[in-house]
Amino acid sequence: MSENVLAFGPCVVHGGVFGFDPDLVPTVLIDPETNRPPDVGPDSLPCEPAPGSAERAVGRPLCPACARALNRELQGRGELPRFDETDTAAPRRAGQG
Repeated sequence: MSENVLAFGPCVVHGGVFGFDPDLVPTVLIDPETNRPPDVGPDSLPCEPAPGSAERAVGRPLCPACARALNRELQGRGELPRFDETDTAAPRRAGQG
């Protein structure tokens, strides 16, 4: 039987603290030097990653509500959803996850 691990931390999008399973939570890669995803410019528009930004980037947790909002935004632009919207803090039954 595996244990559910629960961590608490800020959502990368809105900054509110939420509970999550660190092994299952969706993350967004953030370059610590710019505090943005490597492929997003200062104007919030997509851009080519700066040299080294992808290598520096670290995954930051994304809450379920923001995952849903980002997926809706992607779908509105004709793109496929990228983020799991599951509440990873919810208890799982035997055989799940």
